[in-house]
Amino acid sequence: WKKFIEVSSRFPGFAKVAADFQKEISTPSGDGTDFAKDIEPWLGGEVAVGVIGIDISDPQSPKAQVVGYVESKDDAAAAAAIAKGGDAKPAADYQGYKVFDGTSEGDSQEMWAGVGDGALLIATSEADLHTGIDTRAGDQAASLAGSADFGATLGKLPQNNMAVVYVNGAKAADLLKVALAAAQAQTANDGGVAGSAAAGLAASQAQLQKAVDQLASLKGIGMSFGAEDAGYRLRTVVTGDPAYIGQMGGVYSPKLLERVPADAYAFVSFRDLGKNLQPQIEALLAQQPSAKDQLEQAEAMLGLSLNDDVFPMLMNEHALFVGPGLPVGVGLLLTPTDQEGAAKVMRQLVALGTQAQPGTVASDITGGQQVTIQGLPVVWRQVD
Repeated sequence: WKKFIEVSSRFPGFAKVAADFQKEISTPSGDGTDFAKDIEPWLGGEVAVGVIGIDISDPQSPKAQVVGYVESKDDAAAAAAIAKGGDAKPAADYQGYKVFDGTSEGDSQEMWAGVGDGALLIATSEADLHTGIDTRAGDQAASLAGSADFGATLGKLPQNNMAVVYVNGAKAADLLKVALAAAQAQTANDGGVAGSAAAGLAASQAQLQKAVDQLASLKGIGMSFGAEDAGYRLRTVVTGDPAYIGQMGGVYSPKLLERVPADAYAFVSFRDLGKNLQPQIEALLAQQPSAKDQLEQAEAMLGLSLNDDVFPMLMNEHALFVGPGLPVGVGLLLTPTDQEGAAKVMRQLVALGTQAQPGTVASDITGGQQVTIQGLPVVWRQVD
């Protein structure tokens, strides 16, 4: 946290954000709960949230089953803080944990809490809370910490992190399959769809099924966030079947970092956005014929094609960076295969913008153009 605050202090306005946050947590809540007196004394240094299933009892509104963990340094103080407001009602203890029902009257979403063994557990139902308690008390091999896939995925991430995210691809795919099956069954019960809407729905479901199949091939998706001397560090790792990972874009080494300014606050590298977006948008348009007609009309009016002009610009590697500016500056680096074609598209976009937006001024510079939009300068340039 010290390093995070040190890095964050380089951003304009951070001091005010920090002061506002400190003021917010120092102000007692409506039920009289005071952070310094009621929460800080027992609050530990670790928080975790896990999705353990999906409730499809209502197919039209599936709900995630969630268990949250907060480290407790003083269980008695934690239990007293929960009970203080009066909204959470004491329930029957379970496995030595003091249990509270925090579900509001008339609320369809339950909320339960349990305090014990150095932890505050929060869950979306009493059964989910019991599952969380049983897992903590049971064999480690039955918990996520004992999973070989979990260990292999997180083992590829840095050790010193502020936050870590893990998704088991196969289990996430299973949950999606259940949710999709429930949605399809509900559609059938409602009488189904016909005509072009049916074709669009079939195309959309085919795309979803392909995504689910790819997700199922992944053993794990891991992400970590931390702060270092040079700035924030966000790292992602994917483990699984190499063939499917290749279909999803594969592994690559960023080449554009050398073109990012040294004073940039943040930098993100990705690739083939156009290639990945194109089938998703085509599936969406197949499902919404009116949207497809509107897009075709817009393309004819603008003289630009999404497939022929825009998507080709979003091939290969791209990079997005944020740095000093008014109050911040943003840059997007693209590496289209046809650079001349991309430059032509940019000039068309600028021409359209100057016509549509009063006060927009464009001027030629070496390799590109500078556009002033309501006093804000925007520059694009083609470089080797």
